[in-house]
Amino acid sequence: MAINSPRADSERVDLGIFEPAHQHRIRSHRGSGRRIPGLVARGGIFDFASGRSFRYYGSFRWNGGAERIGFAGRIRSESVGTVAVAVEVMKRALLLMGLLTSCNHPQPVRLALQPPSTNNYPSYFASWLGFYKEEGVNVEISQIAGASKILEAVVGGSADVGGGVYEQTLQMAADGKSIVAFVSLLKSPNFAIIGAHGIRSFQDLRGKMVGVSSVGSPSQFYLVYLLKGAGVNPNEVSTATVGMGATAMAALERRQVDAAVLFGSAITAFLARTPDAAILADTRTPEGLRAAFQVTDYPASCLLARREWLEANPQVAKNMAHAVLRASAWIREHSAEEVFARIPSPGDPAAELAAIRLAQPMYSADGRINKESAEGVLAILGLKSPKIDVLGTFVNPD
Repeated sequence: MAINSPRADSERVDLGIFEPAHQHRIRSHRGSGRRIPGLVARGGIFDFASGRSFRYYGSFRWNGGAERIGFAGRIRSESVGTVAVAVEVMKRALLLMGLLTSCNHPQPVRLALQPPSTNNYPSYFASWLGFYKEEGVNVEISQIAGASKILEAVVGGSADVGGGVYEQTLQMAADGKSIVAFVSLLKSPNFAIIGAHGIRSFQDLRGKMVGVSSVGSPSQFYLVYLLKGAGVNPNEVSTATVGMGATAMAALERRQVDAAVLFGSAITAFLARTPDAAILADTRTPEGLRAAFQVTDYPASCLLARREWLEANPQVAKNMAHAVLRASAWIREHSAEEVFARIPSPGDPAAELAAIRLAQPMYSADGRINKESAEGVLAILGLKSPKIDVLGTFVNPD
């Protein structure tokens, strides 16, 4: 996986390995005989040659030497300088052992994801099926509600990789920040806009409230684009944060909002409960995607990271992408029931199974984003900035 932008010079870290040993001050205690008590080691030291431990006893003598008792109980006298060198050698050896141990146990990749849904199942299934480990990547997943919050975590450095959407890379490019998508999960945003309480069309939304996952999130981008396409000024429509899944459905059912942008199983669950609800837009199928955005391939859910992280960890990113694509293939190749059985805490079985069946053909087979699709997303967002180079917003898996 190649990233073409110039790399910054790496910063050297001074580990302090070659700092001089700290020297303790020795005080004389009168009346204690010919020896001045010093720092006496009592800890066990492992003998690598014999495979056993021994104890080291040391004391300082008046003649500036040190008395050491070895394996056989022999008393040897050595200079303070010799002892200091030996101690320093031991310190460096232990430090190098620690460094080698840390190399064998690399730091985990901090992956921030929204709660499990059909939009991000490949990222979770790569963990549930053990694919991250098989690819040699130690991944720690944390759940964050809302794609905008995940982006904040990635930009702020509290997450190495985020399960976001491709639109966010374009938004960041317009702001002069380099956030890069390195594997695409879906060929569709996988959302539907559902109207309730008498809402039958986008024109009916004038003066109404529409729920989005979070203000400033991609769900709001989709709503604004579709309102404009229907001839409705977005300023005539209010938006409110309702989250995803159960919270979004509850907001609709309790009439807190008049319509909402729903994802995955929340769509099928709400339609099952409210059969008279109107579907204003539906991107879960190729036909619905084409009707909404006039495209057949819309990169949406993806894994994204800061460019500097990708440049510093190219193999890790490559292995993560392979693990996610293996998970996508597993989901496509198994029945909805088999996929459902692997989910630790699934929601409504009927709604979840229906959502899985709709999502399966929309999962990306190769995780790649092409220039034409990227430019299509840019046009849909309506972002116009000389800072945006779509080729700089994604890299593709090998």
